[in-house]
Amino acid sequence: MRIDPVVLRVTAPLLVIPALTMACSPNAVPPAPAPVPPVALIEPDSSTPATGLLVMAHGGGGEWDQAVAEAVAPLRHERPTALALGMADPLTLSAALDSLENRGVQRVAVVRLFVSGTSFLAQTRYLLGLGPAPARFISHHGSGSGHTIPDPIGHDLDVATHVDGLVDHEVTGRILVDRSRQLSRDPGSESVLWLAHGLGDPDANGRLEAAMANWAQGLHELGFAAAHAATLREDWPEARERA
Repeated sequence: MRIDPVVLRVTAPLLVIPALTMACSPNAVPPAPAPVPPVALIEPDSSTPATGLLVMAHGGGGEWDQAVAEAVAPLRHERPTALALGMADPLTLSAALDSLENRGVQRVAVVRLFVSGTSFLAQTRYLLGLGPAPARFISHHGSGSGHTIPDPIGHDLDVATHVDGLVDHEVTGRILVDRSRQLSRDPGSESVLWLAHGLGDPDANGRLEAAMANWAQGLHELGFAAAHAATLREDWPEARERA
C-alpha cells in the first residue's frame, strides 16, 4: 500500500475523508510560537462535583457547530459542561465560565479542540488569568492588531488547560482510520484521501502532514489499495499554490 502526504494521483476509487479543520481565520496567522511553560491539568473525578469542563472549539456554520455540540453532549451527564465556540473569543469564554460558576462549579478543566496545541494558547491563557497578554490578540472578527486588548475575564474559579493539540494524540488517527473503514465497501479497490484544512505556519503544517501520514499506516491492515494525506491551506493563497 502506498502512503503519500502530498501526491493525490490515484488509480482506484477514492474515499475522501475530511480530516482536521483549522483553528484559525484567514487573518489569524500567528508567528512561530514561543515555548510555553507546562500547565498542570485538573483531572476531574466523579467524587468532585464542583469540577466542570469547558470545551473550546473554533466554530463554523450551523451544521459544524451542531456536530461539536452533539459530540460534547454525553459529557453533560457526567459533570457540568460548557461549550465556548470562537477563536478564544472573550465573550463566549466569559459566558461559558459564568454558566459553570452559576452551577456551583469551583474548578474548571479547559479542553481546547484545536489541531495545533499552540493555536490561541497564549490568548486563552491570558483571558483565563493564567498568563501575560499575548503579543498579538485575535478577535472574533480577525486580528486585533491596533486595537485595545481586553482585560482578562473576571472569575473566582480554579482553571487549568493543556498545551497539546489534536495532532499530538494517536486517538485522532484512530478516529480517521475508523471513519475510513466505515465508508469503505471494497478496500482492495479503493484509495483513501485524508484532507485537512492545514496550518499557516510551514513547520506546523509539516508536522500535521507527517502525523497524518503516520496515522495512515493504520489503513494498511484494512487492505486499502492506497492512502494519501494532504492539507489544503485554503486560507493562505500562496501556500495553497505551493501545496
